[in-house]
Amino acid sequence: MTRSWLIAIGVGIAAIAWLLRLYIKRRKTTSTPNAAAAANATSSIDRSASASAISFQNDTTANVSAVAYALAFSVPHFDYQILGPHKEVLEAAKEAVAGAVHEEKYFPRKPALLPKLLHALNAGDATRQEIVRLILQDPMLAGNVLKRANSAYYRKSGTPIESIERAVVLLGSEGLRAPVATAVMQPVFQLPRGFFDQFAPMTWEIAQRTAIAAEVYARVNQVGDAFVAHLLGLIGGLGRIVLFRLTLDKYRKHNILPRAEVFVRVMREHEQPLTRAVAAAWELSPTFLAAFDEQQKQTPPHRMTPMAKTLYYATLCGTLAVLTRRDKYSPENAQALIVAQGLDANSFDAMWSAANDNTLYS
Repeated sequence: MTRSWLIAIGVGIAAIAWLLRLYIKRRKTTSTPNAAAAANATSSIDRSASASAISFQNDTTANVSAVAYALAFSVPHFDYQILGPHKEVLEAAKEAVAGAVHEEKYFPRKPALLPKLLHALNAGDATRQEIVRLILQDPMLAGNVLKRANSAYYRKSGTPIESIERAVVLLGSEGLRAPVATAVMQPVFQLPRGFFDQFAPMTWEIAQRTAIAAEVYARVNQVGDAFVAHLLGLIGGLGRIVLFRLTLDKYRKHNILPRAEVFVRVMREHEQPLTRAVAAAWELSPTFLAAFDEQQKQTPPHRMTPMAKTLYYATLCGTLAVLTRRDKYSPENAQALIVAQGLDANSFDAMWSAANDNTLYS
């Protein structure tokens, strides 16, 4: 990996951080009271006693994570007896976690056009033709933009959107930011084939469905900016990918076939702090960092900040959407599980619908 390659990554990440800081500065969450808000406040008081009894994790939510891991690694169950050379790999991986955020080999290259596109979206004087031209330079991004424009959330007519220009008009700068975030993150979630080939695609799918669920939750509940929530959902799965690369690298050095149990142990112990470290290294906002802090501390949902709560419920929703599609949960059981963790039914309906809308995913 060359120095210029690393600089390109830094420029891309700096553009994201700059966009977020400017966005948060320019747009504040509205707090105008209305009848619905008053009703929700009264309802929340009535539910406060039961909400305080909800923990961050219980046997039911832990099972969601276990089933997701089993599917991602294509194993029926895990044997957590880790001995011999596998234990050596485990210890080597744990020792390397602290420096992983600075290891270039664990982070693939970002799209080169990203800084220009983010600038064009944020600049008031950027022309539609300029934005269209930039989008057309990246076929993956163009496909994501068309999918979003044709989703039930944007396309209201029966006529499909088939041109990027029409999609840009329909989505506007607000609607275009999420496909850009997807284009930024997708290369990070790609892994070379060879071991546990289902891990990367499934982790990426969970990240995408979590991101759209987070975006919808933010809109429904007026939690900051929906784009910030979307990017938060995508970054939430980044730690697993980095740890997969790291652990596989240690296995190669030990020259033995990898075991899923070692990967899962490393991820369960280090995913949250590593994801938080990446967010800090990318100079993302204090709101971002606080959201990851509360996941790491396993703060009960009723005590979370609004953005941390967004990530918490979106992660459950995105993961269960993937597991439901693979017949591991029924939609009814998924709803019961998430609502039992304190999510209101209206938010669940909107998030679940979005998380299962396949026109939004690449």
